[in-house]
Amino acid sequence: MIANLDYIPLIQKGAAGGVATLGSDGKLPAAQKPAYTASEVGAVPTTRTVNGKALSADVTLTGDDIKTSASDETPISSSLANTALSTLGGVPVGNPNLLTWADAQQRSGCFTVNPEIVTEGVPAVSWYQGLLDVNPGGRRMIITESANQNATWVNITSSNQWTGWKQLAFAADLASKAETVTGVYTGDGAESRTINLGFKPKAVLVLYEGRVIWNYDVYGGLVFEGHPVKSGTYTALEVASNGFIVYHNGNGCNTNDSNTEYYYIAFK
Repeated sequence: MIANLDYIPLIQKGAAGGVATLGSDGKLPAAQKPAYTASEVGAVPTTRTVNGKALSADVTLTGDDIKTSASDETPISSSLANTALSTLGGVPVGNPNLLTWADAQQRSGCFTVNPEIVTEGVPAVSWYQGLLDVNPGGRRMIITESANQNATWVNITSSNQWTGWKQLAFAADLASKAETVTGVYTGDGAESRTINLGFKPKAVLVLYEGRVIWNYDVYGGLVFEGHPVKSGTYTALEVASNGFIVYHNGNGCNTNDSNTEYYYIAFK
C-alpha cells in the first residue's frame, strides 16, 4: 500500500454512492443514468395524446382534427366547406319567407333570392344577391338587387327580432338628391337685400351668428318657396329666384342687421 496517496477504490466505480464511469463511446452508460419522471424534468408524459394521437412522435393536425368551437364539435374543415350556402333553385328553397329561412341558418354565407319562390320578408319582389352574417350577438343580412346594384338593403336582429329593411344611401345618390350650398353673409342694415346664390333654392336655413335665438323678433329661420318667415305681417326672410331675401326694419325683422354675421345653408 502506498502511504499518503488519495485514490478511489475500484469497488466504488459505477456503484451507488461511488463515481460514474464512461463507456467505450465516451458516454455515460444507461445503467448509471438516474431515472427521472416527466414532471421532474418538465416534460410532457408520453401517455398524453392530441386528438387521440400519441406524443411519442411529431403530431400533424388537419382540419378534421380541430373542432369549430368549444360548443360546436363540427370539424373546422366541414364548417369551411359549408360557408357558402346553397343557391340551387334559389334560396330559401321551399320557404317563401327570407327572414324565416335566415333564422334557421347556423352559418354565415352568400345566397341568392328567386322572386318566383321568395315573396315574403324581402324589401320588394326582386332577384337579390345577399350575404348572411350569423354570430353569437345576432344576425345581419345585406342584399343587393341584381338589376340595380345601387339598391342595397340591410336588416339586423335585435333581441332575436328583425328590425326591418333599411336601404343604404350612396354618396352619389345623396349628391344628386340634395345639393347644398353653405355660406356666411354680413348684414349691412339695408331694409331689404338679396343674397345671390345663382339658383332658386328649394329651402334656406338662416341662423343669427350660427345661433338659434328665442325672441319675438325674427333673426333667421327656415323658408321654402311660398312660405316666408314673418314677424307678424312683415316678411323677414323669403326665397328669391336667384337666392333669398333678408330684411331689416323696426317691425321685428332682423335678418340683415348691420355688422352681424348670418350663417346659411341652401338646398338646391
